[in-house]
Amino acid sequence: MSLSHKRLRQGAGSCRVKRKQDSIGAKDLEEYIADSLDFIFELGILRMLTEKGVQCEHSGQYKDPDTKKFREFDIRFRLTHETVTVSAAVECKAIGAHFPLLVSTVPRNATESYHQFFFHNQKKEQARGMFELPAIRFAEGKIGINVKESCLYPMGSPVGKSTAQVGRRETKDSELHANDADFFEKWSQALSSLDDLVAEISDENFIQKIWNEKAHGALALPIVVRPDGRLWSVGYDDKGQKRVRLHKWIASPSISEDPTIRVSLWPH
Repeated sequence: MSLSHKRLRQGAGSCRVKRKQDSIGAKDLEEYIADSLDFIFELGILRMLTEKGVQCEHSGQYKDPDTKKFREFDIRFRLTHETVTVSAAVECKAIGAHFPLLVSTVPRNATESYHQFFFHNQKKEQARGMFELPAIRFAEGKIGINVKESCLYPMGSPVGKSTAQVGRRETKDSELHANDADFFEKWSQALSSLDDLVAEISDENFIQKIWNEKAHGALALPIVVRPDGRLWSVGYDDKGQKRVRLHKWIASPSISEDPTIRVSLWPH
Protein backbone atom coordinates (compact mmCIF):
# COMPACT_ATOMS: atom_id res chain seq x y z
CA MET A 1 0.00 0.00 0.00
CA SER A 2 1.25 3.50 -0.81
CA LEU A 3 -0.09 7.04 -0.79
CA SER A 4 -0.95 9.23 -3.75
CA HIS A 5 0.24 12.74 -2.84
CA LYS A 6 -1.93 14.28 -5.56
CA ARG A 7 -5.23 13.20 -4.09
CA LEU A 8 -4.74 13.35 -0.32
CA ARG A 9 -6.93 15.96 1.32
CA GLN A 10 -5.00 18.86 2.75
CA GLY A 11 -5.08 19.07 6.53
CA ALA A 12 -6.41 22.04 8.35
CA GLY A 13 -4.04 24.93 8.87
CA SER A 14 -2.71 25.78 12.29
CA CYS A 15 -4.74 28.26 14.32
CA ARG A 16 -3.59 30.86 16.84
CA VAL A 17 -3.55 29.57 20.40
CA LYS A 18 -4.44 31.86 23.28
CA ARG A 19 -1.87 31.15 25.98
CA LYS A 20 -1.87 31.85 29.68
CA GLN A 21 0.57 34.48 30.87
CA ASP A 22 1.77 32.34 33.81
CA SER A 23 5.48 31.52 33.91
CA ILE A 24 6.54 28.07 32.70
CA GLY A 25 8.86 26.30 35.12
CA ALA A 26 10.77 23.03 35.46
CA LYS A 27 7.64 21.08 36.40
CA ASP A 28 5.86 22.21 33.25
CA LEU A 29 8.86 21.41 31.08
CA GLU A 30 9.24 17.97 32.66
CA GLU A 31 5.57 17.29 31.84
CA TYR A 32 6.23 18.32 28.23
CA ILE A 33 9.36 16.14 28.02
CA ALA A 34 7.44 13.13 29.36
CA ASP A 35 4.94 13.51 26.53
CA SER A 36 7.49 14.25 23.76
CA LEU A 37 6.95 10.91 22.05
CA ASP A 38 7.67 12.16 18.51
CA PHE A 39 11.29 13.07 19.29
CA ILE A 40 11.95 9.84 21.20
CA PHE A 41 10.47 7.85 18.31
CA GLU A 42 12.56 9.86 15.83
CA LEU A 43 15.76 9.02 17.74
CA GLY A 44 14.80 5.33 17.67
CA ILE A 45 14.42 5.40 13.87
CA LEU A 46 17.74 7.22 13.53
CA ARG A 47 19.44 4.57 15.66
CA MET A 48 17.99 1.72 13.61
CA LEU A 49 19.21 3.27 10.36
CA THR A 50 22.71 4.02 11.65
CA GLU A 51 23.00 0.49 13.05
CA LYS A 52 22.38 -0.69 9.48
CA GLY A 53 25.36 1.38 8.36
CA VAL A 54 23.26 4.15 6.81
CA GLN A 55 24.80 7.60 7.19
CA CYS A 56 22.00 10.02 8.06
CA GLU A 57 21.46 13.74 8.40
CA HIS A 58 19.38 14.42 11.49
CA SER A 59 17.23 17.44 12.32
CA GLY A 60 18.58 19.87 9.74
CA GLN A 61 17.00 22.56 7.62
CA TYR A 62 15.79 22.76 4.03
CA LYS A 63 14.18 25.47 1.94
CA ASP A 64 10.53 24.77 1.16
CA PRO A 65 10.18 24.91 -2.67
CA ASP A 66 6.70 26.49 -2.42
CA THR A 67 6.92 28.96 0.48
CA LYS A 68 10.69 29.61 0.09
CA LYS A 69 10.93 29.49 3.89
CA PHE A 70 13.33 27.32 5.85
CA ARG A 71 11.84 24.29 7.60
CA GLU A 72 13.23 21.50 9.73
CA PHE A 73 13.43 17.88 8.58
CA ASP A 74 13.65 14.79 10.78
CA ILE A 75 16.02 12.47 8.90
CA ARG A 76 17.59 12.34 5.46
CA PHE A 77 19.92 9.81 3.93
CA ARG A 78 21.54 8.98 0.61
CA LEU A 79 22.89 5.49 0.03
CA THR A 80 24.76 4.31 -3.05
CA HIS A 81 25.12 0.59 -3.72
CA GLU A 82 26.96 -0.36 -6.90
CA THR A 83 24.85 1.20 -9.70
CA VAL A 84 21.90 2.40 -7.61
CA THR A 85 21.51 5.44 -5.35
CA VAL A 86 18.59 5.80 -2.95
CA SER A 87 17.83 9.17 -1.35
CA ALA A 88 15.08 9.48 1.24
CA ALA A 89 13.37 12.19 3.26
CA VAL A 90 12.12 10.52 6.43
CA GLU A 91 9.56 12.09 8.76
CA CYS A 92 8.58 10.37 12.01
CA LYS A 93 5.20 10.50 13.75
CA ALA A 94 4.60 8.66 17.02
CA ILE A 95 0.93 7.93 16.43
CA GLY A 96 -0.76 6.63 19.59
CA ALA A 97 -2.95 3.54 19.86
CA HIS A 98 -5.81 5.87 20.87
CA PHE A 99 -5.55 7.82 17.57
CA PRO A 100 -4.45 5.41 14.78
CA LEU A 101 -4.18 6.28 11.11
CA LEU A 102 -6.77 4.90 8.66
CA VAL A 103 -5.97 4.98 4.94
CA SER A 104 -8.79 4.47 2.44
CA THR A 105 -7.54 2.89 -0.78
CA VAL A 106 -8.64 2.10 -4.32
CA PRO A 107 -6.95 -0.14 -6.93
CA ARG A 108 -4.01 1.58 -8.63
CA ASN A 109 -4.60 2.48 -12.27
CA ALA A 110 -2.12 2.58 -15.15
CA THR A 111 -1.29 6.30 -14.75
CA GLU A 112 -0.19 5.69 -11.16
CA SER A 113 1.88 2.56 -11.81
CA TYR A 114 5.30 4.02 -12.49
CA HIS A 115 8.44 5.30 -10.84
CA GLN A 116 10.56 8.12 -12.18
CA PHE A 117 14.28 7.42 -12.51
CA PHE A 118 17.27 9.50 -13.43
CA PHE A 119 19.66 7.42 -15.52
CA HIS A 120 23.25 8.61 -15.72
CA ASN A 121 24.55 7.23 -19.01
CA GLN A 122 27.92 7.28 -20.67
CA LYS A 123 28.83 8.38 -24.16
CA LYS A 124 31.96 7.89 -26.18
CA GLU A 125 33.80 10.56 -28.11
CA GLN A 126 35.62 9.08 -31.10
CA ALA A 127 39.07 10.22 -32.22
CA ARG A 128 38.86 12.33 -35.38
CA GLY A 129 42.36 11.88 -36.80
CA MET A 130 45.77 10.26 -36.52
CA PHE A 131 47.10 12.88 -34.10
CA GLU A 132 43.94 13.32 -32.08
CA LEU A 133 43.43 11.93 -28.56
CA PRO A 134 41.99 8.40 -28.40
CA ALA A 135 38.37 7.77 -27.59
CA ILE A 136 37.36 9.20 -24.21
CA ARG A 137 34.47 8.02 -22.07
CA PHE A 138 32.75 10.53 -19.78
CA ALA A 139 29.44 11.01 -17.98
CA GLU A 140 26.77 12.24 -20.36
CA GLY A 141 24.45 13.56 -17.67
CA LYS A 142 20.92 12.73 -16.57
CA ILE A 143 17.89 11.43 -18.41
CA GLY A 144 14.60 11.39 -16.50
CA ILE A 145 12.14 8.68 -17.51
CA ASN A 146 9.02 7.11 -16.05
CA VAL A 147 9.39 3.35 -15.65
CA LYS A 148 6.10 1.53 -16.31
CA GLU A 149 4.73 -0.79 -15.06
CA SER A 150 6.51 -0.30 -11.75
CA CYS A 151 7.36 -3.37 -9.68
CA LEU A 152 7.22 -1.08 -6.63
CA TYR A 153 3.75 0.20 -7.51
CA PRO A 154 2.01 -2.47 -9.63
CA MET A 155 -1.37 -1.89 -11.23
CA GLY A 156 -4.26 -3.09 -9.09
CA SER A 157 -2.35 -2.74 -5.82
CA PRO A 158 -3.90 -0.48 -3.15
CA VAL A 159 -3.13 3.23 -3.40
CA GLY A 160 -4.16 5.59 -0.61
CA LYS A 161 -6.59 8.36 -1.53
CA SER A 162 -7.82 9.53 1.86
CA THR A 163 -6.31 9.56 5.36
CA ALA A 164 -7.83 10.07 8.78
CA GLN A 165 -6.63 9.63 12.33
CA VAL A 166 -9.58 8.26 14.25
CA GLY A 167 -10.22 8.58 17.99
CA ARG A 168 -12.93 9.26 20.54
CA ARG A 169 -13.58 12.55 22.31
CA GLU A 170 -13.46 12.83 26.09
CA THR A 171 -17.18 13.56 26.31
CA LYS A 172 -20.15 11.83 27.88
CA ASP A 173 -21.06 10.08 24.63
CA SER A 174 -17.42 9.44 23.56
CA GLU A 175 -18.29 10.27 19.98
CA LEU A 176 -15.82 9.45 17.22
CA HIS A 177 -13.47 12.16 16.03
CA ALA A 178 -11.33 12.15 12.87
CA ASN A 179 -8.56 14.52 11.77
CA ASP A 180 -5.75 14.17 9.23
CA ALA A 181 -3.97 17.49 9.86
CA ASP A 182 -1.01 16.10 11.83
CA PHE A 183 -0.27 13.25 9.43
CA PHE A 184 -0.79 15.42 6.36
CA GLU A 185 1.71 17.93 7.75
CA LYS A 186 4.33 15.18 8.09
CA TRP A 187 3.60 13.83 4.59
CA SER A 188 3.84 17.35 3.13
CA GLN A 189 7.16 17.89 4.91
CA ALA A 190 8.57 14.66 3.48
CA LEU A 191 7.56 15.71 -0.06
CA SER A 192 8.95 19.23 0.34
CA SER A 193 12.18 17.96 1.90
CA LEU A 194 12.65 15.61 -1.05
CA ASP A 195 12.79 18.46 -3.56
CA ASP A 196 16.45 19.37 -3.14
CA LEU A 197 17.41 15.72 -2.68
CA VAL A 198 16.12 15.08 -6.20
CA ALA A 199 18.15 18.06 -7.40
CA GLU A 200 21.27 16.65 -5.69
CA ILE A 201 21.10 13.23 -7.33
CA SER A 202 20.62 14.84 -10.74
CA ASP A 203 23.47 17.31 -10.25
CA GLU A 204 26.43 17.04 -12.63
CA ASN A 205 28.94 17.09 -9.74
CA PHE A 206 27.20 14.11 -8.10
CA ILE A 207 27.11 12.25 -11.42
CA GLN A 208 30.84 12.72 -11.93
CA LYS A 209 31.56 11.64 -8.35
CA ILE A 210 29.72 8.31 -8.47
CA TRP A 211 30.07 7.53 -12.18
CA ASN A 212 32.07 4.36 -12.87
CA GLU A 213 31.45 3.93 -16.62
CA LYS A 214 28.18 2.11 -15.97
CA ALA A 215 24.59 3.28 -16.17
CA HIS A 216 23.57 4.56 -12.75
CA GLY A 217 20.00 4.67 -11.41
CA ALA A 218 18.85 7.08 -8.69
CA LEU A 219 15.72 6.65 -6.57
CA ALA A 220 14.20 9.33 -4.30
CA LEU A 221 11.55 8.43 -1.72
CA PRO A 222 9.40 10.43 0.73
CA ILE A 223 8.78 8.32 3.85
CA VAL A 224 6.60 8.82 6.94
CA VAL A 225 7.39 6.31 9.69
CA ARG A 226 4.83 5.41 12.35
CA PRO A 227 4.91 2.92 15.26
CA ASP A 228 4.02 -0.67 14.56
CA GLY A 229 0.33 -1.53 14.64
CA ARG A 230 -0.91 2.07 14.31
CA LEU A 231 -1.77 1.91 10.60
CA TRP A 232 -5.06 0.54 9.25
CA SER A 233 -6.40 0.39 5.71
CA VAL A 234 -9.68 -0.31 3.99
CA GLY A 235 -10.18 -0.87 0.26
CA TYR A 236 -12.90 0.42 -2.06
CA ASP A 237 -13.67 0.04 -5.75
CA ASP A 238 -14.13 3.07 -8.00
CA LYS A 239 -17.88 3.04 -7.26
CA GLY A 240 -17.33 3.47 -3.52
CA GLN A 241 -18.16 -0.12 -2.58
CA LYS A 242 -15.95 -1.63 0.14
CA ARG A 243 -14.02 -4.50 -1.49
CA VAL A 244 -11.16 -5.12 0.93
CA ARG A 245 -11.84 -5.67 4.61
CA LEU A 246 -10.31 -3.51 7.30
CA HIS A 247 -6.66 -4.48 7.74
CA LYS A 248 -4.20 -3.69 10.52
CA TRP A 249 -0.59 -3.36 9.35
CA ILE A 250 2.07 -4.76 11.66
CA ALA A 251 5.72 -5.58 11.08
CA SER A 252 5.99 -8.41 13.58
CA PRO A 253 3.76 -11.27 14.81
CA SER A 254 3.26 -9.61 18.19
CA ILE A 255 2.58 -6.01 19.06
CA SER A 256 4.53 -4.45 21.91
CA GLU A 257 4.51 -0.97 23.36
CA ASP A 258 7.94 -0.35 21.80
CA PRO A 259 7.79 0.40 18.05
CA THR A 260 9.06 -2.40 15.81
CA ILE A 261 10.68 -1.17 12.63
CA ARG A 262 12.03 -3.50 9.95
CA VAL A 263 14.58 -1.94 7.61
CA SER A 264 15.59 -3.99 4.56
CA LEU A 265 17.84 -2.05 2.21
CA TRP A 266 19.12 -4.55 -0.31
CA PRO A 267 18.25 -8.15 -1.19
CA HIS A 268 20.74 -10.72 0.08
